[in-house]
Amino acid sequence: MQVHQQRPPTRKRAWLVDITDEQGKRNTKQLRTNDVWHLPPNERILVKWNNEGQPIADGGALLNRFLGSIARNHNAFPISYSSWRKIPKVYKEDILKNTIQAKFDIHSDVHINHVLKSLNTKWRDHRQELWHQRNDGTRTRDELIAMAPEGINRDHWALFVDYRLNSKTKENALKNKENRTKQTIAHTGGSKTIARKRDEMEKECGHKVSRGDIWIATHKHANGAFVSDEAKEIGEKIEAFELTSSSLISKEISTTDSLACVFGSREHCGRVRGLGLGPYPSKVFGCNAHSCSGSSSNTDLQNQVSTLTSQVNEMKAMMTFLVQNYSGELPHDFAMFHASPASDQGSVPNDETNDQHQES
Repeated sequence: MQVHQQRPPTRKRAWLVDITDEQGKRNTKQLRTNDVWHLPPNERILVKWNNEGQPIADGGALLNRFLGSIARNHNAFPISYSSWRKIPKVYKEDILKNTIQAKFDIHSDVHINHVLKSLNTKWRDHRQELWHQRNDGTRTRDELIAMAPEGINRDHWALFVDYRLNSKTKENALKNKENRTKQTIAHTGGSKTIARKRDEMEKECGHKVSRGDIWIATHKHANGAFVSDEAKEIGEKIEAFELTSSSLISKEISTTDSLACVFGSREHCGRVRGLGLGPYPSKVFGCNAHSCSGSSSNTDLQNQVSTLTSQVNEMKAMMTFLVQNYSGELPHDFAMFHASPASDQGSVPNDETNDQHQES
């Protein structure tokens, strides 16, 4: 599939990135997002990644912007599909191999997974943007279809309009709108990813920074003042925790760090508060992490297993009593079943959901 250059509004900003060619020779170039499309075919842009598999530094910033231009390309990812998961896998593989990997030196499965997650998010956000630019709540289906954006196949746009006007989609959109109203604290991170912000902070101070440090930094104005009284109250709690903990322990990402202390250890499915796109609870905290707010946690499941185990033990005790006192009167199969070893162990399903990309 041929993907042509898209020119959405972008900042006239250039990033200093490392380039490698077929012979492995490296040099440095200053590139804007649109410059990536004109790279010589034998050159690839090198990207730095952190331990969580997130792109950082200038190479990461350029990759992020380039992925945004691809996600907005309606030939690459048609708007007509109801969700990212419905887009054929061959489309994604083609764009990955012939467009992204043709410009950036990306091969690791972890890094490829992040790229796909990023495309998912940007594609979904772009669809939302197009819809809210045209739908004011009063226009009819025909009026909305007539407002098809330039460059989008009219039939594809009509399918998208029908999807957005579907009662189930409207119901989900309303729920998401209600959830957004609960997010009352604005952040000052802008378009810079949390991973890049964290990397810059650690380079500046020369040591690790905590999730709490990042939260505070992204909720303050340039003059050092918090964005609101609520943010100030939270920030002061984080700072108090950091001061009372040892410098090494307080900087480690855990279910008992400063951010977990203030907001609670339970995380949303598919993401970890204060780390940005990519990391998910079971990977960051381990299989015993509390995650998936609003659904059963591992603790709940373990309690259920404990209850069931107790019930099984009671049944085994009753069976032993019956066999010992009424063995001659019991069916042969019953005695044989009792003699078979029964395991008290139960497998606790992981509460990490695979459905991380629901359409809003």
